Amino acid sequence: MAEKHNFKSFVHYLSDPIRSIEYFIHRNIETFCFRTNIAGKTLLQEIYSQNVRKIFMEVKQTISALCQKGTSTMKSWWPSLTERINKDLCVKRDIKIFDEDRIMDLEELKDNLFFELKHVEDSIITGYDISTFNKMKNDCFVFFTSDLLACRELCPFCKGLCDLHTNNTHGSHRTELHRPKGVAGYVYAKSKKLSTMVCTTSMRQDNGFRNEDTFGKLYKYSDYRSVNDYYKSWKIEPLEGKAELFWKWFMATYNSELAEYYNANKTDIPRGWKRITWEEAKREIMKTYHL
Repeated sequence: MAEKHNFKSFVHYLSDPIRSIEYFIHRNIETFCFRTNIAGKTLLQEIYSQNVRKIFMEVKQTISALCQKGTSTMKSWWPSLTERINKDLCVKRDIKIFDEDRIMDLEELKDNLFFELKHVEDSIITGYDISTFNKMKNDCFVFFTSDLLACRELCPFCKGLCDLHTNNTHGSHRTELHRPKGVAGYVYAKSKKLSTMVCTTSMRQDNGFRNEDTFGKLYKYSDYRSVNDYYKSWKIEPLEGKAELFWKWFMATYNSELAEYYNANKTDIPRGWKRITWEEAKREIMKTYHL
């Protein structure tokens, strides 16, 4: 969104962060896994082919190691092979045709096996069925969303995502990365300017808040957990909060647009925030989330 340098690209996220992230994940699964490249293959097809070739290469290496010059019987040679390759392929040990005491030339055996394996390998690769992988789209989506959005609850003040990696809808919630409350539309009561204060800092002060959840009633931040059960489920420590560079950059860059979006007044952006570049914010994101 940020790299588009257009406030409109953030509107969906601001209105519904969870659905926006889900859409982003779904779109990227489509783009990176199912869109075809110049050769007409999808990323999944490339990965599929590479893994098939890797498995067959390892099998061939094992066969070569067992087929040094000399002779052997299939009855004694076959169990040795299956024992070594069973980690890559599911091969039956007890096959009647391989239960023979006939002496074989191992070099000839290797050549024959390689010839047959090449046909099998090519058949498996060309037998790639996109419809099979299309059925996996939803599984991929569920996997990534459950990993990235384990708990989908948002801070009632800044809409920061809960950090807990369990879907504890009725449990407790917290986040180490609270945002300036203005990102979620909070304003200072008198000036109606967007708030640049982070939730944890608000908890240290004697100020109050009111919103739709409080039905217009004024609550002190220190008493926020008495609003309702959802507020009670959030643990927001009264600490000197420090927002991520990204949200400082975001508010400084889109001060006017954000104020218009929330029908508020432009805020007084701290001088240090104005000096933050997108490149600096991006580097911090990459480091924070190990991207």
